[in-house]
This record gives sequence, C-alpha cells and structure tokens, in this order.
Amino acid sequence: MNKNLIKQKVLEFIDGNDMTTYAQIESVFEECDFDFKGYIKMTSQVKPAGIFWDGWNKEACSIVRELQDEKKIKMDICPIINYMVDGTVMKLPVAKNLNFKRDHWIPVGFLSTKNNLTKEVN
Repeated sequence: MNKNLIKQKVLEFIDGNDMTTYAQIESVFEECDFDFKGYIKMTSQVKPAGIFWDGWNKEACSIVRELQDEKKIKMDICPIINYMVDGTVMKLPVAKNLNFKRDHWIPVGFLSTKNNLTKEVN
C-alpha cells in the first residue's frame, strides 16, 4: 500500500475516534502491512527530554507530521489510561510537569480537526 493510502487510513481512524494514541496508529499501520518500526523518538519541541513515543521510522513519522502540518489532526495530552487500555505504555517515568531533566514520557493522542478545536502540544 502506498504512503498516501496509509495516510488516508490513519486520518479515517483518527476522524472516527475521540482520542487516537500512537499505539492505535501502529495498529492501523499493521493492518496496512506497513513497516513502521525504526529508531526515531518523537519528542517535545519545548522540552526535548519529553518523549511522546519511540520506535518509528522516518516514513511513519512523516505520515503523522504531514497530517498535523495539513491541519487535519492535532496532538493533545491524554491520560495514561488511554495507552493502558491499548495494552502498551512506555518504559519511562510519566511527566507530571515540565520540571525534569532526564527522559520522561508525555502521553499524547491525536484528535481530528473536523469538529475539534484544541491547542497543539509542542
């Protein structure tokens, strides 16, 4: 499946759900037989030690980034329970504030911008 079709599938999934986690996007990738695994960490621009997710390749990251750049989806902080329900959490301490120097996990999800006006997390 080509990148644009995968991107469309990811957007359709996000459009149909309240808060989509990185783990759920991975499930969409798997359904598309897309090899998303790699060594890239998605980090906060404001706090580089704030890790959103880890283990994707450049092409997988670009799919989500393009949807954000096109203003079709937005990222927002979500409760850790969203990831627990998906059966996966990062093996890092969860950030409770921005007063940390070592890597911490900032759980985030994605929202459709069709009907949702939220601020984007940096």
